[in-house]
Amino acid sequence: MSHPSLVFALVQDSRGTQHPVQFAVRVDLESGEIWDIANNTGVIGWLELDNWKNAGEEYPLVMRWEIERAGDALIPRLQIGDEEWLYPSVFFSGDAPFAALSGHDVEGLGHREVFSPGYVWAQDRISRS
Repeated sequence: MSHPSLVFALVQDSRGTQHPVQFAVRVDLESGEIWDIANNTGVIGWLELDNWKNAGEEYPLVMRWEIERAGDALIPRLQIGDEEWLYPSVFFSGDAPFAALSGHDVEGLGHREVFSPGYVWAQDRISRS
């Protein structure tokens, strides 16, 4: 069995929004390439393939978006395992709910056989002097 490609996204609820904010990547576990699929800007990074097991072994792969807000800018970072990549920032004013989405291209396996449930949470980081 070859390594699959995984899709991992964080998407704004688009009701009433013409251009919803979205952060989305396709991770090719065969080549290690990480593609920006929300903006079509191409490869944004590579996984260090020496850190990954062979295709026949099952192991957890933690994928996480961390979004920092600076004024009206959202500055996203993608984390896969212990590695981190910057992703294109976007203008965003106001508040809106986001949803985490995931997908794969493994034939014959359901979504729940590949992914654990996705979660979205917000945390205010207010420093007090």
